[in-house]
This record gives sequence, structure tokens and C-alpha cells, in this order.
Amino acid sequence: MLDTFMVEEQLSWEKCVSVCTDGAAAMTGHRSGVVTRIKAANPKIAATHCMLHRQALASKSVAPDLHDVLEVVVAAVNFVKSRPLKSRLFAKLCTEMGAAHDRLLFHSEVRWLSRGKWMAKLAYLADIFSCLNGLNLSIQGCYSTILEASDKINAFRRKIDLWVHKLQRGITDMFPNLSEFVDTNGMGVDFMLNTITSHLTSLNEHFSHYFPDTDMEKYMTGFEIPFLVM
Repeated sequence: MLDTFMVEEQLSWEKCVSVCTDGAAAMTGHRSGVVTRIKAANPKIAATHCMLHRQALASKSVAPDLHDVLEVVVAAVNFVKSRPLKSRLFAKLCTEMGAAHDRLLFHSEVRWLSRGKWMAKLAYLADIFSCLNGLNLSIQGCYSTILEASDKINAFRRKIDLWVHKLQRGITDMFPNLSEFVDTNGMGVDFMLNTITSHLTSLNEHFSHYFPDTDMEKYMTGFEIPFLVM
């Protein structure tokens, strides 16, 4: 089908310099993958793994303690969203309670964790997912280049290192939801410091695994710094 499309559209593989895939086996398989078939037509074509897909894969790492919290939230969301009636009743309940939002779940009934610790971990998850979503959006767009995306990935990894150092000093201002919660309830982050640090370290390692090729210095001359004196 791929060859048929190229013939029908009068396109030549010789004019193709690169192909980007989602990394699925059907695309990158060594025997019959799309990339293999394309390179059979033009061996000079460079194949890359989509940075958005890599970022999504790298972001999946969640520490066990945090994963337990996330599972409860997902189950609660699915329960409310499973029927339109439940969603309407939940929205009405939030409105009657004077809540700022009518579609934001608030779950505190957990037997194996104290309410304070559970909510603190949930606040952290909200913050880190917000950061990851912001990173995802920043590297999207039809005018986004691999240089810009790589620079943002590297910047995010440096941020993670900075966050770990700040957490070890008891500073949480980089996570606004967590910071507000612990300040309001007069709590520290000592009880979950190891959990958050472990998660951030693991997250950084996953980004290192999925983005081993973010050093773009060799491409800088004449592109991003056209007037650089050699």
C-alpha cells in the first residue's frame, strides 16, 4: 500500500531525507517494518522516533506509593464518568457545595493512608503531571524544530535535578499545589521526601533512556547561530 501511494502520487523516495515514527514494532521491525521497507528504497533516509511519543513513554514512570494514589483517582473518575447521570449528580453536588469546579473529583476515603498524606501525594501528582503536560505542549507545533525540542527536554532534565536539591532542603515552591497543601495543614515534606525524590530520579533516568541523542551542538552552526565565528 505504501509503494502504491508513492506511485499514484508520483513521489520519489530519493527526495525523502528522513522519516519519523511512533516506535511501534509495525513501523520499526527489522524484517517487514515500514522503516525497513523505506530504507530498502533509499538507504540514505534517516529514521527517528517521534519526540512526543518518547516523552509520553518517559513520563509513565510512577513510584509505587504514588501509583496507588493514582489508581484510586482513576477509579473515582471512571466511576463518575461511567454514566451521564452520575456526572450530572456530581456536578450538582459541587455546585451546591459552592465548589470552584464542578468536574474535579475530591476523594479522601482511603483506609491504608491518612487523609493528609494521601492528599499531599495527590497534590504532588497534580503538579508533576502539569509540568509534564506543559513540556508536551511546548515541543508540539508545525514550526517546532528538533533543536528547540531537544533544548526543552534538556532544560526539563536540569529542572528535575534542581527540584531534587530544593526538596532536600525542604523547599516545595516549585510544586504549587503541594506547597499550598503542606503550608495550609502545617505539614512538612519529610514523610514523602524519599517517595518524591525516587520518582523524580526515576523520571530523569527514563528521559535519559528515551532521549540519548539530545546533544544538538553539532547542528547549531549555521542554523541556530548563523553568525557564530569559527
